Amino acid sequence: MLLPLPTDYARDESLRCHMALVGCGTREGGRDALNEMTRVTYLSFFLWQAGYGHADAATFSDAEAVLDAAVIRALDTHVWRLDEKEAAVIETILRIHDALLDVVPTHVYVAAQSRLATLLDRTQTISPIRREANTL
Repeated sequence: MLLPLPTDYARDESLRCHMALVGCGTREGGRDALNEMTRVTYLSFFLWQAGYGHADAATFSDAEAVLDAAVIRALDTHVWRLDEKEAAVIETILRIHDALLDVVPTHVYVAAQSRLATLLDRTQTISPIRREANTL
């Protein structure tokens, strides 16, 4: 658990996230692909909070704002996708996520996954990213 994630797992996780981003850029993009971008944003945020990776709170706040806007738009239009500018913001998150997968110890990753599961199980919550921004 002290070692980094297994290489095959990290590669598969990275590929899955990048494919979801590709799916978010198509007219046929689905809710699942956009949800995956939300998942990876929060997971990366939790890993960053644990002291890993090179980012800042604004990076995650920007990504959350883009995802929120995309969901609100999708509820109206039924088109679950990101435009080019929005996708560029999420690409930054994916670069951070990929770098984290290479260095974070397994036990830290598992703890972040647990925090994410807890967050996603709640019916109402305050965004941990917004909470962090409000304390700065």
